[in-house]
Amino acid sequence: MPTVIVNDEALEYEVGEQLLDVARRNSSHIGFLCSGKGICQTCTCRVLEGQENLSPPNELEQILISEARLEQNYRLACQTKLQGTGSVKILSRAEEIRRLALGVVQPPPGTNPGENLGRFLNRLTGVLPSNLPETLKRLTKIQVSPNGVQHWTSDLGHVVDRMLNTDSTTALPVPSEQSKLTKQ
Repeated sequence: MPTVIVNDEALEYEVGEQLLDVARRNSSHIGFLCSGKGICQTCTCRVLEGQENLSPPNELEQILISEARLEQNYRLACQTKLQGTGSVKILSRAEEIRRLALGVVQPPPGTNPGENLGRFLNRLTGVLPSNLPETLKRLTKIQVSPNGVQHWTSDLGHVVDRMLNTDSTTALPVPSEQSKLTKQ
């Protein structure tokens, strides 16, 4: 069975499944509030490997994710289907930010806390939707479900637990990913 690696955790998937559904089924944190409508953008992920095994960005992703970030392989997990049979590796926005924050408070050997803080702050600027007016217009048309908030709270608990129980060697992405992550 093909696998998707979500935040360094290997999960099996079936062709045609949404990336978010695979993560939710396996309690792997990606995050979401709008129950898969693509509006909240909390499920934003960066595809590190296996882009060819995913559906192309749909119209909603093209509206909500800047062209530069699409070129850096950022996707919405709720809008992205796994369509190939090969491996896919992603890093969720929440995990990316968690690792960068951990790099500030527990700098890995050979890193500089000030530079780590700069990378963290730089990445936080990408948290706001890239097309805020369009996002706000769409937000007025949906209702956030109580289940979405409950799932988001549960996912946040997973992030906090990982942050408290992870050693500092996994604080920052591997060096080959670091340079890509700081480019906006």
